[in-house]
Amino acid sequence: MHKNEHLFPKFHVRPPRGFVNDPNGPCLIDGVFHLFYQYRHATDASTPVVWGHVSSPDLAKWTHYRSAITPLPGGPDSDGIYSGNTVVNDGIVRAFYSGKLLDHPHQLPLLAKSENKGASFGAPRHIIPAPSVDEVHTFRDPYVWRTPGGWAMVVGAGTNAGNAEARLYTSDDLDHWTPSGNLAAMARRRVDGLDTGEMWECPQVVVEAVKPRAT
Repeated sequence: MHKNEHLFPKFHVRPPRGFVNDPNGPCLIDGVFHLFYQYRHATDASTPVVWGHVSSPDLAKWTHYRSAITPLPGGPDSDGIYSGNTVVNDGIVRAFYSGKLLDHPHQLPLLAKSENKGASFGAPRHIIPAPSVDEVHTFRDPYVWRTPGGWAMVVGAGTNAGNAEARLYTSDDLDHWTPSGNLAAMARRRVDGLDTGEMWECPQVVVEAVKPRAT
């Protein structure tokens, strides 16, 4: 037991070593809770971020697995796997996340699929094109949810004109996405002494459960 074990929370997900960042992609698969989370295997900040993976039958006792998504050498996420979420549909776990490339100005939204209950994911691909750097200085963190008519995705953005935006995209099949304006936007300013921000990081949407449409 670590000498400071008594200081750690009893039910908080934590790997035995390394650096833990944002939780991403909680989902329910065959009655078991799965959680993916940003993770560095070492505390050195130069170590690329991956998505760790745990599961639990009761949200108290967790089983750890090998990393579910790791950077693909030469791929669109070769310098790190960052924020997003997962969607389980037709037995496939789809991970939507930001892929980091050190030589690219934006972390572009990617999609990777798992057919083995999230144990591993296939090669990622871009699902929407990069915005112009003349217009947008920051663009990252996709979040996907079901709508009555299909699916929606919001991506955080910050424009060079000084606006923070939650950009909206829609899809019928989770693979092909159409720009649909902004879900929300605000010019940067101070309100009651607080900065509203130059961009909105990790936007998330909470909705009522929606039944799948008939096919």
